[in-house]
Amino acid sequence: MNDTKKECEYLMDITTDIISFHDKDRKFTKVSNSVFKVLGYRAEELIGKDPYSFIHPDDIEKMAKKLHTTNKDSEMIYEYRMRNKKGEYIWVESKINPIFNENREIISMVSITRDITKIRKMENEIKEQYILIRKIIDNAPAFIFAKDKEGKFLIANKTLSDYYGIPIEKIENFKIEDIYEKYNLNLEEAEEYLKSDIEVIETKIEKYIPLESFTTIKQDKRWLEVRKIPFEISGKVYSLGIAIDVTERKEKEEELKKAIEEAKKADKAKSLFLANMSHELRTPLGGVIGMLEILEITELDEKQMKFVKMGKNSAENLLEIVNDILDISRMEAGKVEINKTEIEIKSFFENLIEFLSINANKKGLELLLDFDKALPKQIMADEGKIRQILTNLIGNSIKFTDDGVINIKVKKEYIIDNKMGIEIKVKDSGIGIEKSKIDKIFEPFTQGDSSYNKRYKGTGLGLSISKKLVELMGGRIFINSEKGKGTEITFILPLEILNKNNEIEDISDELDKNIDEENAVMKNNKTKNDKMKLEEIKEEKIVLIVEDNVINAHLLEYLMKKINFKTITATNGKIAIEILEKMEKIDLILMDIQMPVMNGYEATKIIKNDSKLNKIPIIAVTAYAREEEIEKILEAGMELCITKPVGKEHLYKAIEKILGIKI
Repeated sequence: MNDTKKECEYLMDITTDIISFHDKDRKFTKVSNSVFKVLGYRAEELIGKDPYSFIHPDDIEKMAKKLHTTNKDSEMIYEYRMRNKKGEYIWVESKINPIFNENREIISMVSITRDITKIRKMENEIKEQYILIRKIIDNAPAFIFAKDKEGKFLIANKTLSDYYGIPIEKIENFKIEDIYEKYNLNLEEAEEYLKSDIEVIETKIEKYIPLESFTTIKQDKRWLEVRKIPFEISGKVYSLGIAIDVTERKEKEEELKKAIEEAKKADKAKSLFLANMSHELRTPLGGVIGMLEILEITELDEKQMKFVKMGKNSAENLLEIVNDILDISRMEAGKVEINKTEIEIKSFFENLIEFLSINANKKGLELLLDFDKALPKQIMADEGKIRQILTNLIGNSIKFTDDGVINIKVKKEYIIDNKMGIEIKVKDSGIGIEKSKIDKIFEPFTQGDSSYNKRYKGTGLGLSISKKLVELMGGRIFINSEKGKGTEITFILPLEILNKNNEIEDISDELDKNIDEENAVMKNNKTKNDKMKLEEIKEEKIVLIVEDNVINAHLLEYLMKKINFKTITATNGKIAIEILEKMEKIDLILMDIQMPVMNGYEATKIIKNDSKLNKIPIIAVTAYAREEEIEKILEAGMELCITKPVGKEHLYKAIEKILGIKI
């Protein structure tokens, strides 16, 4: 017994916890010396005192309640605040065990008390962190959840709970399949979710699901963007999910997709409208101009000739306006493309100036070309667009200059490897432009002065079209003008220089698509300097004219008869095929494109697929002036394309090229 007592006293001396004995009235009867380290009291200071006098008042009531509900025969554990000698309260944990006599009556109690202040502090900090984290995830606009391999939710945030329409406590610690079954949700969705969770857990690889369906308890279908991330705790892997509701975005994307489709349809309709407008306006204009040209070469008196020329001039002005409006519409619709071809640059400028000099000479003006000798012989560029720009700019100078000279200067701006910058200036001594108007001069339908409209006519589109074309080719355009002293317009274009073999990479694969200065486009088009042996017409040629417009058909018949060609006319492609099958010889086909029953494309396809007919050359005669239409014509198998209105010079030159004869 003495040994046991000594052992107890030894334990009480070395323990860091407070070991205390109490009588049946709770008063201290014996206290270990460790009380000094924990509370600052000496053991003898506590003997005979009630522990309740040291306990925080708020905790006494809790302890009393617990005491009444606890089995007094077993160990009782309490956590409470106890006042130390400094008057400060610290958290302690007491384990109290009753000591019984032989009648099982409590005669005393032994208590082991330890300081848990730091533990409580850590617990509070952890609790606060948990509350903070919980508030963050609950207030996050995304679904946040974590699941194990069995699909049990370890955590789920309020956003997820609200969307489901299920309380959080009915989600956390429940398996997803059980939840879906209980609330009659889509079990297939649950299976897909679990499948992706298992994949993430087993592979330990993050998974991104751009679009995943999600059905609420109200059967409201939503769409989620989901990211699932694996994480590990104590060697066990879980899946952390973050999902964003993208239903509205998806709906907007669908609306946008629908709008894009509608825009494409509208764009297609606009393209078709432009094509039809081109055809419907240019076809009758072609007839008018053609008939006036025929009338012009008949026997007329001076007054009649004046009227014919006035009518022809008006028709040509109207055609120019139609072309400008169609051009600006195509540009705004983004339907203009760059088609590069091989150009002998000096020849190109000389021929163009010679052609434009006809109108200049009528006003007593002179066009002077200053050509830089340092420029290379040949370049790759869009000849048709450069011609259109220069025709617009020089045409403006001719229109607004009453006397004097118009200077066209072409010089090298820079050369880097096979790239060259070419600077082109057009300078006149015309009426000029007010400085306040210069900034707006390149805007559509703008002229330097409102009075110009009455005096000089025109749409005010030429400069706007020129600027758009220059920029489309990667260039820049500038204007310098002073009212009463003339205008100078400069534009710089980046071009490609041909190598010694007059080729650039992949040029052999490119289709030559440009419209030459006579409105003609040929496959593998040759420049004017190409030498072609033209033979005199040795035998009568037979031409099949396929044209549904009576006036245009008559015009073509007349122009063919003027060069002693025989003609056969068909009003559509179907009739043309029937004629070709019956005729032994046809030397040339002049093919309209838009016709009833069978159009020019359909007829050409049949002809080119027939071994007996495919050698007959076809010249398309079309009111479709758009580059993409001309490209389509050439790809269909027609060798050459001329646009309406058909001028006799243009037509004859095209026939010379296609048949290799001299007219």
